[in-house]
Amino acid sequence: MRVLRRLGRAGRAALVRQSRRGPQVRHHRLQHDGLMRAIAAFPPDDSRGSPLPGARAIVLVADGRDNGSAADIETVVGEARKRGIPVHAVGHSEVEQEPLAQLAQISVRTSGTYRPAPAPTDVLGALSAVRDLVHFEYLLEWKTELPHDGKDHRVEIALQVDSNTLLQSALTVRTPRFLDWLRVAAFAALALVALTASAAIFYFARKRPHPVRRCALCHKKQMPEWDACPRCLEEAQALFLVQKGLDKGKRFPLLGKSVSLGSGPDNVIRLADGAVSGKHAGLSIEAGRFEIVDLGSRNGVLVNGRKTPRRLLEDGDVITLGVTELKFERRTPGEAGPARW
Repeated sequence: MRVLRRLGRAGRAALVRQSRRGPQVRHHRLQHDGLMRAIAAFPPDDSRGSPLPGARAIVLVADGRDNGSAADIETVVGEARKRGIPVHAVGHSEVEQEPLAQLAQISVRTSGTYRPAPAPTDVLGALSAVRDLVHFEYLLEWKTELPHDGKDHRVEIALQVDSNTLLQSALTVRTPRFLDWLRVAAFAALALVALTASAAIFYFARKRPHPVRRCALCHKKQMPEWDACPRCLEEAQALFLVQKGLDKGKRFPLLGKSVSLGSGPDNVIRLADGAVSGKHAGLSIEAGRFEIVDLGSRNGVLVNGRKTPRRLLEDGDVITLGVTELKFERRTPGEAGPARW
């Protein structure tokens, strides 16, 4: 049995002595005791200021037989694992093959490697492979599917080379919290769409209030059932009463200095008649006199059935604009009290 220990320049005090020719080789008939002496040359992991280098390993070339060592295999494995020393073994036996299984067990349990050498010429190649393996440095990098929840997770690690397990351990890692902004943005967009849809449904399904109608003369708010502004009727000295057309029954008080008539929205008296021009006619009011003027309409202005460009109105006159007929009425003074229509 041969025990090869690679200790470095600072290991002159260890069992392996350096010389110019390299580390010496010692022969031990007691395999387990020899391993214990080699392990004892290394300090425990928690020792500081050790003259030995940080990287440590034992290379063992043996046939696996042990002739009465005081230490057993469990003691050897326990001490090697305690000090973090892998045992790399090269097994060659020309007598019995069964002890080689114990040699392989020591290597596997101490996170080392076992390489069989069936022939003596295979020992050198196996040692070269072990040498290269000892000099390697491993950087483990893997992609994990652990959830990014900021919690502790147990991760088991195993490193195998040529069916030999070099490292087998477990550690606890804490994954950082990760906020998936894409998912947050998707939920936010979905919530925004739902809110917009709800607002649209509410807007179109809600009961709309009636539009506020105001008097074209005094701009006071009008009730839906009023056909004319009561305030303007009280102040007006004359009015138009629609006798024919879509606005039949409506009364339009005549106030101010001028009143425009037509189908356009900017007229004081707006008539719902397609034959009426946008600016059809105008009414001039001055000193109690009411004069209607044609403003260049398509169908003209008719007073009592006669087309006229301009005319002073008398009580009871009928003005025709398009197909709409308006009766001109003056306010008549009452016998007692205010004047009445």
